[in-house]
Amino acid sequence: MKASRFILLATTLMTFPSSALGAERRIEKEIVVDAPRSEVWQAWTTTEGVNAFLGIQSKVENKVGGAYEFYFGQNLPEGQRGSEGCKILFTDAPELLAFTWNAPPKLAKLRDTGVRTQVFVRFTELNPKQTNVKLTHVITERGPEWDQYLAYFENAWPNVLQHLQKYFADPARKPLPTATHQVITPMTQTFDLGFPPEKVWNAFVDPNIVKQWMAPKYYLELKVGGEMKANANADAFPGDDSWIVREVLGFDPGRVLAYQNKKVPAQFPFKKAIEGTWTVMYFDPLPGNKTHFRMSFNGIKDDEESKRLRDHYIRSNPMAIEKLKAVLAKNQ
Repeated sequence: MKASRFILLATTLMTFPSSALGAERRIEKEIVVDAPRSEVWQAWTTTEGVNAFLGIQSKVENKVGGAYEFYFGQNLPEGQRGSEGCKILFTDAPELLAFTWNAPPKLAKLRDTGVRTQVFVRFTELNPKQTNVKLTHVITERGPEWDQYLAYFENAWPNVLQHLQKYFADPARKPLPTATHQVITPMTQTFDLGFPPEKVWNAFVDPNIVKQWMAPKYYLELKVGGEMKANANADAFPGDDSWIVREVLGFDPGRVLAYQNKKVPAQFPFKKAIEGTWTVMYFDPLPGNKTHFRMSFNGIKDDEESKRLRDHYIRSNPMAIEKLKAVLAKNQ
């Protein structure tokens, strides 16, 4: 089987529980910060940055699965100090940071269950000295306790963003330390599609549409840490070496989907290069009920095999998108 069959396969072979469609509630807060995007990114993705702009202690490990803990109550008993146990879901530097979040100590019933929600912080450069920061907190659960959770963070997140704004407005602030590790610039591919975002999103999550443009076998447990499996061979056996396996890192329904590569088919020619990489897909609205669809491939290195993998994406993904467009037009 040709390698080109495996480029978008893992992102399209999904089922989406109908109960989850449209069930989410979002807290959305947005501000403009008078600072370059790189500095605002540092403020959110380093321990020193969080400590500086919020005036608290924290533990931030800027990597997939790294700790993302804010200690709002440093002197409180362990487990009651803040976002203990929360993790970075994924990054797409310097544009998007996604992390899990827990319930505050005052909502003990939810906090004690250990449930986690997803938070997305998007950084858009307005000009070299200004950055738009948009925070989206996605909540899918329902019930009285979750109504209290929603109300709590409706009030809490503006306070956090105001601290960020105030920090960068202070001319006497100390510069944040420069990042100690090199960030590999993600490879991106963009496509403007003449269909609304919800239709493009559905083409990636509705199995009836997926079958029309990608592959006959698919499975997805759509949750953080859920497993995504796919196979272009209708006769493949479960567990054989022809499956693609991905882990769902995070998702904001209809807007963002991220996954990490875990296993590729035995015949895939770029096994080493794709190891540990992760992909973030954006479904951004355009005027005229259209979609700016973007794929950002993170963690691809600069060795020879990785360069061939990049070339492979460049050649093959546009062909897959043409198939997608044809199916979307057919299903209008």
